[in-house]
Amino acid sequence: MRRLLASFVPSAALPTVDSAHATAAIQPLSARLEFLDGLRGVAALAVFMAHAIHKVAPAVSAYFEPYFNLGNWGVVLFFLCSGFILPVSLERQGSLGRFWVRRFFRLYPMYWISVAIVAAMDSGEPRIVLSGPPEQSLQIFLANLTMFQAFMGIPHLMAMYWTLTLELLFYILISVLFLLKLNACICMPR
Repeated sequence: MRRLLASFVPSAALPTVDSAHATAAIQPLSARLEFLDGLRGVAALAVFMAHAIHKVAPAVSAYFEPYFNLGNWGVVLFFLCSGFILPVSLERQGSLGRFWVRRFFRLYPMYWISVAIVAAMDSGEPRIVLSGPPEQSLQIFLANLTMFQAFMGIPHLMAMYWTLTLELLFYILISVLFLLKLNACICMPR
């Protein structure tokens, strides 16, 4: 019926579709998520550059930071992209167990290597954090392996580890939404 009615409508009355919009409309979800993964890469690079500029050229960092904090911008962009990608990823996988296994192997092995290297460097921030008695230093080191050290009242070996703790909290939140079947309402357009 719809096709019959459309044949009677003059072509001038038909809406035109811009080819760029038509491509975006038929673009698969995976390609859109790849775009967001690319943005997360840009965000990670911005955070790295902010730290590098702070170490290499502190005067440049101090001059620009009040106007535009590249590191904060990168963290916010990363979390915004993750806030879209991760619930959609969980919904498409359909398995909370698989989601957590993938998250675990994506984060923890490299994080553990980072914690070990930072603790072994014995300089700067980690040196101050680990300067107490050996039992206390071991407790701090082991707690930092969990990524939940802040919730145990234990300092981060490196201040930047706070972002990983926040990311784990986000994983817990989307897991709860998934269990309550609220994740689909947020992720899947009607």
